[in-house]
Amino acid sequence: MNNTFSKSRQQAEIAFGKTQGRTAPQDQARASSRDRAFDELDSIKAAREAKTLRLRTARLAMEIGAREIGAKEIGAREIGDGLQHRD
Repeated sequence: MNNTFSKSRQQAEIAFGKTQGRTAPQDQARASSRDRAFDELDSIKAAREAKTLRLRTARLAMEIGAREIGAKEIGAREIGDGLQHRD
């Protein structure tokens, strides 16, 4: 059987394939490339979000540590001030 179709027949076959959930091989290649590109973008986004979370956690830990040190210094000053006023 001869599989060479006219241009209009090829277009009709492609259109019918799209309605049936099938695509032409070149469309599948484009879809595959598009899927790979989106997968790459998704992995970049996930890496960025993970880094942001890691940096935010580190920054908050540093801020908490600085507050604790500051509170200890203030407490030490208040104790020192109290000792000086008792004289």
